[in-house]
Parts: sequence; structure tokens; C-alpha cells
Amino acid sequence: MVAYHLERYIGRGGYGEVYECRTEDNNKKYALKRENIRRTHIPTEVEVLKSANRNGCKQLCKFIDDGIYENYVFVVMSLLGKDLSKLRKQCPSKTFSLGTSLRLGLMTLSAIKELHQLSVVSRDIKPSNFAIGRGDDSRNVFLFDFGLSRVYRSEDGTIIPPSVNAGFKGTTRYASIRAHQKKELGRSDDLESWLYVNVEFSTGRLPWKSSRGGKGETKGHCKERILQLKKMVRIGTKRTRFFEGCPPVLDPIFAMVDALDYESDPPYDQIKFMFEKSMLEADVRWNDAFDWETETGTLPPARRSPLGATLSTSAISTYGKSVALTYAKTSLTASTQSSSVEVERPLIFNT
Repeated sequence: MVAYHLERYIGRGGYGEVYECRTEDNNKKYALKRENIRRTHIPTEVEVLKSANRNGCKQLCKFIDDGIYENYVFVVMSLLGKDLSKLRKQCPSKTFSLGTSLRLGLMTLSAIKELHQLSVVSRDIKPSNFAIGRGDDSRNVFLFDFGLSRVYRSEDGTIIPPSVNAGFKGTTRYASIRAHQKKELGRSDDLESWLYVNVEFSTGRLPWKSSRGGKGETKGHCKERILQLKKMVRIGTKRTRFFEGCPPVLDPIFAMVDALDYESDPPYDQIKFMFEKSMLEADVRWNDAFDWETETGTLPPARRSPLGATLSTSAISTYGKSVALTYAKTSLTASTQSSSVEVERPLIFNT
């Protein structure tokens, strides 16, 4: 039996809440995400995390445990550091430098490719779903939160045909054009969202900054307005302004991604080469300090290339208020939706 003591509230994610927790037996710290059993994406997330563990993925959050406690389904994961959205916003300019932007572009691309190699698409690529690690992994970037993910390829390697009307999936700010059109999303849609993320890294903004429209605007009208803005940045002077302040490499990559369809194999290696070439031209080295390292003055004693190192997963920032709940693991099994989980019984409530 393993007991998880919830210690600090981290934040909300998807349909639930995320806490920092520790185990009763060895005092190790993890992230615990819980959602109401009546409305949960955790079974989907558990399947992706388990697959990542089985395949030895280096940049996907590590699965630790899962189960049910009272009216909640929960999953325990490795604990990460701050997400990339928070790290950008803590910079004085609210933007990353060229050197940090290029390296983050490569690391986030590598994490997305690793997910795609599991035959899974995220459908919710955004800065707050990437985080740096902790300790020895503090210079590595990890992808987490797979509640909206979907298997796109069958076991025999064939692409699963798209649904006719898949509905909107993702976060409006970073959603692909196909997401707005309620079409099935594939690997190219993850890359389109990744490109919007990279533009925001460098400029601190997107032309459709807010998903909230004017007074009285419905969500449907808001999504339609943002869709039209996303179409407009692909044309003429609006395209030029869209990429102002960005690494020049983003514009041709944008064209490459736009040319992909649902079944296309993305040119990950070509994009990686283009980013690495940009790093050489800008004299950016992997062991240069990241922006948040210079801001905090906490430079690691031995900086190295994050992608060249052996990556181990850790998790989600640590701040917030103390809580007094304990989750206990038992051996009784049950199932919820598509994922096998273990039934939880309360061990203790600390007051």
C-alpha cells in the first residue's frame, strides 16, 4: 500500500486540480492530478503516460501511479519545474531572447516528435503544457497533460481515418485552423500550434491575444474571429508583421507545416536542421545560460546540451497552500472508461 499526502496546491489543469504530493514510505515528491470521476480525461492520460514509460521516452512526463479515491480519479506523475508560459512572463520583456527561443523550439519539437512516435497526437500544444525539469533535469524540457490526446495510427502502422465532425479540441489561442473547423486533428496540427507557441516565445504576443471578445460576444463568435485572424496572418504584409521579432527560420517552417495534410509525415529532421543552422548563424551554444537562469542567478555548475544528455523526468511547479488530504493505494482493481485503475480507500485524514 502506498499513501500519497497532498502537500501543496499547484493549479488547475483540464477538468481537475494538480497538487504536489509525497509518499508516506520514502518521502519522495510527485505531482498528483485529480478529476471528478463523472467528468475525467485521466484514463486517456494514464494510457499515454504508461506507453511513454514502456517506450523509454525521455521528454514526456513520467507515470508513477493511478487510482480512485472517493469521487475522484487521480494520476501520480513526476514533479516538474515551472512551465514555459510562467518562465516567459517572468522575463522583464515578457519575451525570450533569440538564443533561448531557438533552443526551446528544438526541445519542444523533440518532445512532440517523441509523443508522435507513440502514435499519439496531443491536440493541445501550448506553452503551459511544457515545463523544465528539476535538479539534474533543470535544463531539459518535458511535455505533459495528455487529457485531450488521441491515437492517430493503428498497430499495423496505418493512419486511422479522421472523424467527419470531431468537434473543437484544444486551447483557442494556440488551436490550428483545422481545430477551428472542427476537423480531426493530426500531427501537422500539433506542429501548427507549436509554431504559434514559438512566435509567442519571441514576441510575447499573438494577433489574437485574447480568446475573450468584446462585450456580449459568444464563444462561437470569438472562435470564428480568431480563426479569421489566423487565416489573415498567412497573407502579404500581415504575414510579415506576424513574424516581426521572430527567428527568421519560422516563416519558411510555417509554409512547410501549412502544406501538410492530416496523414502527412511531418519533416521533423528538416525543421531540426533549420533550427540548428539558425543557432550556428546566431552563435548560440547549448551550454549558454537560458533567460531564466540569468534572471535568477542560479546557473547550474555543469551546463550541457539538454537534448544530448540522458533525460529523466521530473514535474510541475511547487507553490501554493498546504492541504491535508491523504490518498492511499490498495490492491483492489476496477476500470473506468478505457483505462484500468485501482480502487482507492482513505487511509487517513490529517487535520
